[in-house]
Amino acid sequence: MKRRRYFNFEHVGACAAFPTNIGKLDKFVINHPDKSHYYVDGQFTFFKNITAPVKFQIHSTRCSLADNSKCIYFDGLQFGLCEHLNDKKALWTPFVATIDPKLMCPIKMGTYKIKNGTMDFSVIEAMPLDGWRYNVSLRFYELTKPEPTDILCIDFVLQISTVSNNPSRKRG
Repeated sequence: MKRRRYFNFEHVGACAAFPTNIGKLDKFVINHPDKSHYYVDGQFTFFKNITAPVKFQIHSTRCSLADNSKCIYFDGLQFGLCEHLNDKKALWTPFVATIDPKLMCPIKMGTYKIKNGTMDFSVIEAMPLDGWRYNVSLRFYELTKPEPTDILCIDFVLQISTVSNNPSRKRG
């Protein structure tokens, strides 16, 4: 019998000590009314038009639940946001579709709202992720010269556990 994963978000919010005057995370709440569906309600604001190319970067650290000092850092992945923002078959397509006004490049100054943004974790269901605490940062930055300029950063701290799909299993 296939088992589902449960994602327990311990913290979600703007990255600590993230210096920027370009963007601000006003709200980011993850709701999970049951153990298989996750939805985001949020709001973020850009204080200027963003015309240079934008990169999206994911960094994560995996720490032991027993000893939070035993951690492994993963450099993660990076890609051009504007090149992939409106991909029709991407994992993030249902999520991006809930952003109002529509998020597109170049990014216009203003406030953007997320209402019931769907998060699909099915792609990582088969990975051995249980028993760890994950610190994940999603960083958005503009490729300006001479240095890239930070736009927005979101931090997550979560634990992943396996949930039985057997309704007859007795819990004690």
